[in-house]
Amino acid sequence: MRAELGILAGLLLLPMLSFSQDASEGVSVKPLRYSPPSRNFYCDLPVGWHAFEEAEGDGPVVRLMGPQDPRAVYQAGIDIRWNERGEASYKPYKVALEEMRRGDEASSRAASAVHVMRISGVLARVFEITETRRLPLDRWPSMPVELHRYMAIYPVGESYFTISLASTRDSYLDYKDVFLEFLKGFKPMGFK
Repeated sequence: MRAELGILAGLLLLPMLSFSQDASEGVSVKPLRYSPPSRNFYCDLPVGWHAFEEAEGDGPVVRLMGPQDPRAVYQAGIDIRWNERGEASYKPYKVALEEMRRGDEASSRAASAVHVMRISGVLARVFEITETRRLPLDRWPSMPVELHRYMAIYPVGESYFTISLASTRDSYLDYKDVFLEFLKGFKPMGFK
């Protein structure tokens, strides 16, 4: 009986061992499919990232957080916000786009030109923003850190999703492919 239990335990551990070997040998690991409690979209989480939805003053926002880096002062992440026509905080996407791109001398905020990109059959507006903020926000001493955002506005009728990947200016090129791959797997649900 003991021998049978040992064999059974070994068989159960075998897939876990081969998975860890595959991951360490450079075999690609499939991203996880994620849909927030609001169920208004689904996406593929980048490998090593985790997601959650939280309430803010303008409504719920979904946050995807990148892997922790103990040396970094800013953790990379993707924010997804639904902007629904008829809500109190709603602005047409063209107005919101111009406000997001508006420069600010105090934070050295600047934006790139807007490009059109097809995402899941929809023409989204994609651009980049750079700005300087003092980090960490919650304690002193803080220091100025250059931040970079990849932005996408994904229209659904007159409503739209705002998708933003934020990272430090030093590491933003490491996340460009992550953002583009994420956008390819982003799909709204329940809209016509």
